Amino acid sequence: MLVVIHILSYTPTNLINPADNIVLTPADIELRQYGSKLVLVVEETQMFTVWAIKGCFLLMYSRLTYVTPSFNTGWPPIASLSNSSSSATLLANTISTSAPTVSA
Repeated sequence: MLVVIHILSYTPTNLINPADNIVLTPADIELRQYGSKLVLVVEETQMFTVWAIKGCFLLMYSRLTYVTPSFNTGWPPIASLSNSSSSATLLANTISTSAPTVSA
């Protein structure tokens, strides 16, 4: 893409101000047509690059947020959630099991 952008930097395109009244030879017209085709190539390549980067970000985000089934930190206590009958019992179990012990 950088090579095409470099070529495009010194190749004229069809961007001509109508008020300039420029007389073009057939060689100038052909060169401007070639430059216009290069503009199309560069724009399409830029769009592909932007969408490829978006895809890479989605892949990176999915890898960052993926949690393996064996990953269990113990919080929230899912086992006690299914066994308890009320939220007060769940809170009491959580506090009693997660309180740090202090030794003297």
